[in-house]
Order: sequence, then structure tokens, then C-alpha cells
Amino acid sequence: MQVRVLGPVDAVDGDGNNVALRGPMPVRLLAILVAGRRGSVGIDDLVAELWPVEELPVKPMAALRTYVARIRSALGPEAVVTGTGTYALGSIETDVARFDDLIERARRSSGSPTVADLWRQALDLWRGPAFGEHADLDSVRPEANRLEELRAEATEAWFDARLARGEAREMAADVDRAVSEFPLREGFRAQQMTVLARAGRPAEALRAFQEFRVDLTEIGLEPSNRLAELDRQIAEGDVPRSGARRTLRGYELGERLGEGAFAVVYSANQASVGRAVAIKQIRGTLADQPEFIRQFEAEANLVARLEHPHIVPLYDYWREPGSAYLVMRYLNGGSLSGRILEGAVPLGELVPLIGQVAAGLQVAHAAGVIHRDVKPANILLDRIGNAYLSDFGIAAEEAERLDPEAWLSNGSPAYAPPEQLRREVVGPTADVYALGITTYEALTGRLPFPVETTMAGLLQRQLNDPIPLVRSSHPDLPAAIDTVLQRATAKHPDDRYQTPIEFATDLANAAGLEGEAQLIRPEDRNPYKGLRAFDEADAADFAG
Repeated sequence: MQVRVLGPVDAVDGDGNNVALRGPMPVRLLAILVAGRRGSVGIDDLVAELWPVEELPVKPMAALRTYVARIRSALGPEAVVTGTGTYALGSIETDVARFDDLIERARRSSGSPTVADLWRQALDLWRGPAFGEHADLDSVRPEANRLEELRAEATEAWFDARLARGEAREMAADVDRAVSEFPLREGFRAQQMTVLARAGRPAEALRAFQEFRVDLTEIGLEPSNRLAELDRQIAEGDVPRSGARRTLRGYELGERLGEGAFAVVYSANQASVGRAVAIKQIRGTLADQPEFIRQFEAEANLVARLEHPHIVPLYDYWREPGSAYLVMRYLNGGSLSGRILEGAVPLGELVPLIGQVAAGLQVAHAAGVIHRDVKPANILLDRIGNAYLSDFGIAAEEAERLDPEAWLSNGSPAYAPPEQLRREVVGPTADVYALGITTYEALTGRLPFPVETTMAGLLQRQLNDPIPLVRSSHPDLPAAIDTVLQRATAKHPDDRYQTPIEFATDLANAAGLEGEAQLIRPEDRNPYKGLRAFDEADAADFAG
């Protein structure tokens, strides 16, 4: 059996014959479970997604159990797994898993003679828009967006591979369809121009560039320098050998380091200075939104001006059709999130890290920048274990506004204060709260409310319940640590520490590590006295 969502949601047997799921509601339920395949979905969340309030059945739990039974009857008893207040997709094949596997295999085979066939196999799995009519469900939308973006990337990579093996004339119709579907995606336009030029139709290639320029003018953009250079080459009779695969403004893209609902991060090399960097590419689902366009450059410019030894510097940024880019220092020591996976972080190791992050936050706050997304994954480490605050929420507020459910699904709400969860204006104490939750997780190896299996349950507890005492699970820690953490994570902003430095200093004192508080220099305690300078060790590490 296989469940398919790369098109209308359905199921087929081993011979490719459709399997009846007995009604639209089991299909809807199956779509939700596939979208949440990396984890369990709470029963409350399922009920909210399956029925609008006005259509809620008298006994929704009984109806839900009926639909689960129908899926198991059609696809096998292991198709849906029951947990404590949850359901999850069981051991059943999906076309999504096959698609993701082919994508990874194609990426690893870059440059090989077979790579075009791998991209084609991945694309052949598609039968229409991801999740069909169910793509707009709140819990499905983030996964549908991810898959659609991957499909576009795979199509672009497939075209590149075909261009590399000399198939320009055979692929004109395919490229035209892609341009029609993604009119503002510059990579497809570059490939269209390349195909036309190599097919002996340079005038049409030049006209394609001018049409693209007109389309961009309507949203206040210009073609990138790369595309303008391609236009110049074709005009001068220099037929390009390839299309969309590129360096980005002098940065040579490397491996994909990670991805989320709104961005993909790559390693890259800035060849002009021989510097390793990380490039965060914001997806077109966000980058083409008018509100994002209006605020991106102003906020990126502000963050780029932040200077502190424990803030990951933003080297460069720009926008182009279908995306926006942030270029940052590359750190190869992993993240605090990865360190926590190895086990709880000893107090003596953690206090200096929190002091370093707090000092960086203090400088950001003095410049009027609220991070909005402090969490272990955004605290990076260098090779000797120093901490660096990264990934300022340049797009966070707009991402929440445009797609709250996608933002809620990526883990950040576990660190967000009540006022942020209520979509209220946040101030510096929001970052203090998040740093407090981060400290709790690092000390205990888990989040304060890990037993909550539904997003609704998690939000309810975060809005109302104090975090548990760390000494309830780690009695060896000093009692004063709980006093500090309870204040840092108070539900009302006025009841918290008002600056990150206050929190870090009290944490060091509570830990009996008063000497570590000396890491927080006097100029950092008063953020209005300017920015902290590098010391020799910091400078040596930065240069390295």
C-alpha cells in the first residue's frame, strides 16, 4: 500500500490500483496525518482541523475513531498508530518519503551522468498540487509549501542537468511551462533564455528578458546582475553553456545545512576573500509578500550594523524575485541545540555561554533590535565552545502574520512568552523569557512542558502555568537557580528581569560562579555606553 499526496490525496495498492477509503473525511484525516508524519498529532488538533465549529458532530471523538478504523480497514492495522491523546501515521509507504529520498540521492549525485534521471524520477511522482484540495488546512499548509518549493527546486535542477548534457532543443516546452507556472522565479527565466539562445533563437531570448523586467517593475524590483549579464552575453552573440546553476553574487554555494518552513540555509564560499559563510535563503512564499518587501531591507540593515563578539555578523543581504538572502559568518561547532542532544549541560559549562548570549542581546536591545526567536538552535558554537547569537528574526513577525500555523509548527513557540503567543507587541523582556526557557532546557535536557502532545495544550500551559522547578528533576542544582528561572520566565513582562545582563548576572551568582559574571564587562551592563570591543582571543577566533 502507498499513500499519495503529491497531487490529490489517495491510496493505491502494489499494482497501482486505487484503494477505497470510504468517504471524504478519512481522506482529510489521512492528509493531516501525512503532513505531520514526523510526529504525533493531538486529538484536539485533529478535531479542530476535521470540522468547523458549526459542523462539529455531537460525538466528535467517536466520529474520529470511526475514520481511523476506516483507514486501518483499507490500508492495514499499522497504518495509524494510537498514542496517549494522539494519532500518528504508522508504517506505511508514502510518495513524500520516496520524493525526499530521490531528492537527497540527486543532490549527492550532482555532476554525475545519472543525476538528470534521478531528478526526473522525483518529478514523475507528482500528479498535481501537493495535498490537492486539502493543502489549505492549517496543519497541512507548511508541508504543502515545503513540497511545492522542493518541486520547483527539483525542476530547476533537472533543467540544469539536461542543459549540461546538451538537451536544450528538446526541453523548450518544459521550460516554457515552468516559466508560466513560476513567472517571477529568476532561475527558470535564465534557463528559458539559455535554451532559446542555444536553439538559435536569440531574439526571443532577449525578448524574454525584457518581459521579465516589465513583470518585476510592477513590484518594484529589477533583474539581478546575473540575469542582466546573461542578457548582455546573448545580445553580443556569446551563447551561454548553462542556465540557472550559479554562484550568488560571488558566493559559491555548498551543501544544504538545514531548512525550515520559511528558509533554507547553505554553506558557501566567498571566493574573493577566501571566507566560509552561511547563506540563509528565504522562500518565495514569504519573500514576495508586499509587507515583507517593505520591511526586509530596513531590518536587515539594522541587524547588519550590530557589532559584538557574540553576535554572528551579518555580512551581506539582498532581495531578488522569489527569494531574499542573508549572508552570515559560518560557525563549525554546531549549536546549543545539538549540545543538548548529548545530555544536560553542566552548570559550569552553561553559565559562561548564557553570559555571552546575554551580552550580545543587550547590545541588540540598545540598538532597538528584539531578537524574537532566542532558542538553542539559534545559539551557535565555535570550535572551542564559545556561544554566538544568530538568526535574528528579520522575517519572524511577518512570518507569524502571514502563516501563524507554519510558525507554530517549527518549535519556536516553546520559547515564546505569552505576549508573543497572543500576537502582542514584544519588548526586550520577551528575549529574556526565551533565554530563561533555553537555560531550563540546557540544564534539564528537556523543555518545561514536554508531555504536552497537542499544540493547544502546550499554548495553554505556556500562557498560564509557571515552568516546573529544575530541582524537581535535578536536585543537585542550587535552589537559587529556580528562583532566577522563575523570575526570568514570569508570565507578565513587568515581573521579569528587565535586561538580559541582569538575568545572566543573577544566574552566575545563583550558581556560585560569581567569577563568571566578570565575563559580562561593565560596558555591557550599561548598553548606552557603546559596543563592546574584541579582545585578543576573540579576534584570533574570528580570524580563524
